Amino acid sequence: MEVALSNALEEVGRPVVSLSGDHGLLVPFPLDGQLDVGRQRPGDPPPDGLVSTPDGIRLIVAAALDPSISRQQLLIHQTSESVITVANTRRNRAIAVAGLGAIDAGSSANCQFPVRIHVARATFLCIDRSE
Repeated sequence: MEVALSNALEEVGRPVVSLSGDHGLLVPFPLDGQLDVGRQRPGDPPPDGLVSTPDGIRLIVAAALDPSISRQQLLIHQTSESVITVANTRRNRAIAVAGLGAIDAGSSANCQFPVRIHVARATFLCIDRSE
């Protein structure tokens, strides 16, 4: 199944989203539209779950009671072939992006692939080209 998914992603040519660290259950998926990253809301699946939204996909990376991450921590979308925009929607804490530094609360940054974002205690969101 993972080989078929990998082949499909290469054909589409979209960036691939995955989690590393404590989370290993999520199958990589294409960044198609906006990616909303945060902790579980009422009615959401458990962490590592995906929910379709009108604008794209919501990725749940922490349980509902985990105070280390907001319900809507990040909004991510592709802005060009090699760049994504990462918006930190949190009001009181910066997020760390490898090779870039911190994105302050309420700010956004353009990031070139590969992108590795610290999203929860020992969890990193990784986004790279499908090539």
